[in-house]
Amino acid sequence: MPLSPTGPDLSFFSDPPADVAGTAEAWATAMGSYMDDLFFVSTTVATAQSALQTSLELSLDGATDAATAFDAAMLTFAGAVGLGMAGGGFAGLPPTGPFSGMVFLGGEYDDAAVASAAIALEIYDWFITGTATLAAAPFTVYSWS
Repeated sequence: MPLSPTGPDLSFFSDPPADVAGTAEAWATAMGSYMDDLFFVSTTVATAQSALQTSLELSLDGATDAATAFDAAMLTFAGAVGLGMAGGGFAGLPPTGPFSGMVFLGGEYDDAAVASAAIALEIYDWFITGTATLAAAPFTVYSWS
């Protein structure tokens, strides 16, 4: 099944976790679940999800700019997911550009439901900039879907 163009389930925005650990877990779970639907199957999603949670816990703790705190963690997560595509005969390259620059556009949202839907759409737009290249002739390049 391909990635949903509506993005990952960010329903936790309606009842946000009370602490950094809970926030990291909620984000990692949402991203891991979303990548489970990736058409180009990755064998490393569970490992990448665990690493994302740890990375977010460390980068969000004491962060003054949460958007920037996501960049390295999400790029590492996506890179690990891309590496896992090798088992399916693809070379996966993670999305380009910083996560925060494409996803956290700095807008004000009326409520949590509007925010989660808008940010989820931007996450989809970020993930589809990743590529999966067939590892054998004709070496076709696909966007993540």
